Amino acid sequence: MVVIAIHHQMSQSIHREMHGKFWRHFVLMSALLLLSISNSAIAAQPDMAPHDIQYVRDGADAWSMYMHTPERTGFIDASIPATPVIKWNASGNAIALCSMVSDGRYAYIAWLSGNVSAFLVESGIRVWTFQTSSSISSTPVIVDDYLVVGDTGGTVYFIERYSGSLSRFVNIGHAIDQHMLCIEGKIVLAGETQMTEINTSGEIINTTDFGERIAVPPAAYLGYIYIATTNKVFSVLNGCVVWTRNISESITALMCSNNKVIITTDTGTVFALDARSGASVWKLDTGCPIYAPPCYYNGALFITVQNGTLYSISINEGTEYWNTTLGAECMHASGMNRDTLIVPAGNTLFFVAQRTGQIIRNLSFDFTLISGVSIVSGYIFVQDNTGNAYCLAAPVPELKIATYPSSMVVYERYQLRISLLVYAGTIPAVNATIMLAVSIGSLSVYTGNTDPNGAFNVVYTAPPASKPVNVTLSLIASYPNYQNTTKNFTITVLPSPKITLVMQAKNTTLEGGTSTEITLIVYRDQTPVANARVYISTSAGSTDISEGFTDKNGTFQFTYTAPNVNNETLVVLTARAYGTMFLEKSCALELRVVPASNAEHFSTMVNTVLLALILILVVLFGMMHLKMRGTLK
Repeated sequence: MVVIAIHHQMSQSIHREMHGKFWRHFVLMSALLLLSISNSAIAAQPDMAPHDIQYVRDGADAWSMYMHTPERTGFIDASIPATPVIKWNASGNAIALCSMVSDGRYAYIAWLSGNVSAFLVESGIRVWTFQTSSSISSTPVIVDDYLVVGDTGGTVYFIERYSGSLSRFVNIGHAIDQHMLCIEGKIVLAGETQMTEINTSGEIINTTDFGERIAVPPAAYLGYIYIATTNKVFSVLNGCVVWTRNISESITALMCSNNKVIITTDTGTVFALDARSGASVWKLDTGCPIYAPPCYYNGALFITVQNGTLYSISINEGTEYWNTTLGAECMHASGMNRDTLIVPAGNTLFFVAQRTGQIIRNLSFDFTLISGVSIVSGYIFVQDNTGNAYCLAAPVPELKIATYPSSMVVYERYQLRISLLVYAGTIPAVNATIMLAVSIGSLSVYTGNTDPNGAFNVVYTAPPASKPVNVTLSLIASYPNYQNTTKNFTITVLPSPKITLVMQAKNTTLEGGTSTEITLIVYRDQTPVANARVYISTSAGSTDISEGFTDKNGTFQFTYTAPNVNNETLVVLTARAYGTMFLEKSCALELRVVPASNAEHFSTMVNTVLLALILILVVLFGMMHLKMRGTLK
């Protein structure tokens, strides 16, 4: 297996072998005509306004071209996640020799196979895909509403970056195998021995032939375009060469700043040339080949050499500020913000403090990094040597979840009310989506949303249990801007306790109409149970209280009044008790009710006889009175 080591050399070799001069064939234009009609895109129109500028040069919201700026500094004034993790990855089934570009909402990837895809930065969802007619080794640029892509067949595609639809195309007559450049409404395309400038409508402005194969991507500075072949540097204005400078070593990279053109070579030399005249300003020998393009910010050049040493060098003097050993081969473009340089080396991203050279952290992967680093505020994009592209971002925070009660214990067959409390940081997560599962037993509800207090209430019904059982309650909570959070809680199910009800009467034999005090005591495993709910019923007679709660001693007292009976009667009192940790338990008490005592019975009989005699006398008196009235007549 051949590991890609030198981006530009490999891409040039591929172009020579695969394509030659086939771009000159007229049949290509016919194929493109069909392509513009039939090329399919899987698209979703975003709800955002398009950029109103032609490219983003220094903004933090987009990485619109290779090395971000026309000068190829690799600098972006954007935030870099402190502890990034892989947020998503995507495959194009081919390696990518291009860096990713992004408008902040979409990330665009062009693979060597000619496949171009757009992904939502936030989620990694593939929004659309487009297939070019030839391979791609040049990083696209974002221009207005378009992603502009150039292939090795010399065709430039203006693809609507929101939908993936082909708007227009033009063939410039030579391969495009160097990373594209956008400056002042112009797009600069380089490949083989030629460089072509087109406007944003796709019209060719001029073409310059340097007579030698172009070795590095062009850069723009002070109104000029700078480009290099293997041993020469050119300054170009409006398609005309302004000056040429011969370099005795093979050129590997070029960038511009501070009135200088910086050149690196495969023998490890760094040259600083005057940007207006091409005159030599200074030269520095690192002693090791340089293949990764330098970065620049605030007067300092950052140069990684092949053996893994990173140098910070004064762009004005060529003197060294510091150097740091990374310990891994450095072959591809870095990226940086005001504080941190991100260097891809082997299978590791090194985060280096740009002022001191201290390695802040490193992030290692199980793959080899290629194609350079791209940065958009809060995100880092990298690619590997098997065709996968990765988006790195700060870890998405988890939701905080608690339960009430915090310790969940329930007896078998009993119900336990549970409140699940969800927090986004310290704030209740209102309307968070909840999904529940339980290993044993059942829940009153399994899905739903939290209330305005961030709570989700559920009732758990415990199964039978002959011994203590730990039950797992699993929860998945979803909430915007937080990762789906999974939590497991333990509910302990205990065997039913031994519940005993003892009901005693002060008198168990009552005469009709009399009363007695009754005491009920509820025990759980021989311990009195306070606050147990009690219900009292009787087969005859009455009680002064029919329901209530046991006191702190587990006691419930009431008064029973017996009915009047003519014969001895057996009365049954029934007590039912419910506790917070047990189901219904009941007991019964039998009382003997007898007729009232004999003295009372005799008095009652006398009263009855006297009443009867009075009635008889009244009747007799009435009859005599009637008879006397009849005699008088």
